[in-house]
Amino acid sequence: MKKLIYLIFFAFALSTNVVFAENDNDKLNQSEMLPIQIEMLDANDEETKKLYINSFMMQNGKKFTNADVMIVKQKLESLTPEQIQLLATGDYLDPTVNVVVSVLVGSWGVDRFLIGQTGWGILKLLTGGGLGVWTIVDWFQISRLTKESNMEKFNENLMLINN
Repeated sequence: MKKLIYLIFFAFALSTNVVFAENDNDKLNQSEMLPIQIEMLDANDEETKKLYINSFMMQNGKKFTNADVMIVKQKLESLTPEQIQLLATGDYLDPTVNVVVSVLVGSWGVDRFLIGQTGWGILKLLTGGGLGVWTIVDWFQISRLTKESNMEKFNENLMLINN
């Protein structure tokens, strides 16, 4: 719910670009220049869009599997720069951080809780990490599971933005 409120706030903040004219002559000059400004905005919009896509991919590329990186990039290309900015505010978990968490407190199920697998986290907590065996197995697979969880979060955020 908190993320939805943030997304709505950022969407509102981005959609309120207001230009004020100081007097009537400025309004006349702006209306005469309007077609030129729209053409320039379209050209800059594509450049801005590419910049936002590259920025998103640099910040979050390692948080997705190699196959998902291409899918994410294709989906970003179909969005507006404002929508890309909203997606960038998503909370994607770093797989490396989750591997460290798994090594340190994985037997308590914390790594599973972080990726949203609450049921598995509780089971892992109650069994002491499957008597240690499950904990060791998770050291090798938690990175992939984290990336898959990030892709699910990306798709959920994408659906929220498109609706």
